[in-house]
Amino acid sequence: MRRRHLRLPSSSDEDGDLRPETLNDPNPNPPLDISDDDFVDVPDDLPPPSPRSAEAAPEDQGSAAAATVEMVEERAGSIGPIDEFLRKLGLRLRPDWLGSCADRLMATGSGFEALDVAGKAKRCFEQFLLSDMNVSGAGVLPENVHLMHKTELEGPFVVQVDEIVNISAPLRERYHDMPAGCKRCLKLSITDGVQRVFGMEYRPIKELEVLTASGLKVCYEVL
Repeated sequence: MRRRHLRLPSSSDEDGDLRPETLNDPNPNPPLDISDDDFVDVPDDLPPPSPRSAEAAPEDQGSAAAATVEMVEERAGSIGPIDEFLRKLGLRLRPDWLGSCADRLMATGSGFEALDVAGKAKRCFEQFLLSDMNVSGAGVLPENVHLMHKTELEGPFVVQVDEIVNISAPLRERYHDMPAGCKRCLKLSITDGVQRVFGMEYRPIKELEVLTASGLKVCYEVL
């Protein structure tokens, strides 16, 4: 009887299937040859370093600060008469906003510099009407005006109306337009740029509407 033999792979058989692999050179750059000519002799007694610019910084800072103060004073002198003129109309604007407004008007080349104080104030007032008084206003109402109950204040006061609500209407209809009349009572949210007060329409004012755009400018003679 013939016998069958089972052949199992050995390590020698696996070694025969292995093929040599080529490994990449981890350092493809050839070595760099450095000769003695590439070195430079440096003396031991090095000269002291030159004074740094930081030592002169205090003088430069002083000059820059003086120039800034001079520029601020020059701007304040140029917008001072304009600010005084506008205050007589009941309007107080922030100096930085008024100065920037005057600078922009001068940069347009429309002859702003040649105008008198009243003409310059008029041009700045026109720009103010297009601005947000929460940004441009410096506050014209008396301090702590919200604590002054039953007090009549003589103006003029130029303020801005941010919101109008018809409080006589149901909650869902308070922002619906309604003509002036005995059935309408408007509540106005008013600001001078610093303080916020609320006004009530106790007499019909046909010029006011619920859907009036935010930013309406109003001048009160008596508040």
